[in-house]
Amino acid sequence: MESTCDHKEEKIMAKVKISHNGQTGTIEYIEGDLENFKVSFPDVKKSQEIIKYFTTEREFHIPESQRIDDYRVDKALPTDHITYFELALSTLYANTDVWVEW
Repeated sequence: MESTCDHKEEKIMAKVKISHNGQTGTIEYIEGDLENFKVSFPDVKKSQEIIKYFTTEREFHIPESQRIDDYRVDKALPTDHITYFELALSTLYANTDVWVEW
């Protein structure tokens, strides 16, 4: 995953490669900016599924310590923060059958 930080605006940007059934594309993200969240994928139906996945509120289990049972649950859009975006990427395949090319 490529990521850069524009120090003028302090927004984190990421661009990841994705694939499904031999087709490839990208997901581009600027932290907290739904206007600049973009999925480029040749299969329109799959592209819409990916967009829905990233623009639907989810529960994220965030560790509070090294103990497996010590976590908090945050409800947020995956596009709200880079942490949520990265967590959502880690479960993209399980939810959409789309691979992230780490």
